[in-house]
Amino acid sequence: MTKALKSMNFHEDGKVDFHEFRAICKAFPSVLFPAFRMQQSMRLNILGEVWWQDKIETLQKEKDGFLGRCEQKRATEEKRLLRERRKLIRSELGLYSFYFSKHRRENLERIHPKPIVYLDKDHDVRVKFPETES
Repeated sequence: MTKALKSMNFHEDGKVDFHEFRAICKAFPSVLFPAFRMQQSMRLNILGEVWWQDKIETLQKEKDGFLGRCEQKRATEEKRLLRERRKLIRSELGLYSFYFSKHRRENLERIHPKPIVYLDKDHDVRVKFPETES
């Protein structure tokens, strides 16, 4: 424990940043043992282990539902943008060339690349358009 504390780089305000703390926890896993022990004791003495287990499961279900809805929004936006891209390429080529001129369609697909649709760290849908080839 003393070795772990000595290896920490404290800032001027006496705090340690998250990355430093994570590195210390990986190097010295026993540092967190007292906190886990206290958590376990509190769970047993406050409302009981069964209540806490139910609470964890409820929160996980809520989180899964939220993340599922976020992913659904992302997928919907991706489908919409891909439909728009396909419509644009089809309008530039014409119906016949779109279906029967694979080479021309592939050239336009390079000019209009597929958008990258992702969720940012706040679970908001973001779109990135790759650089187009000339």
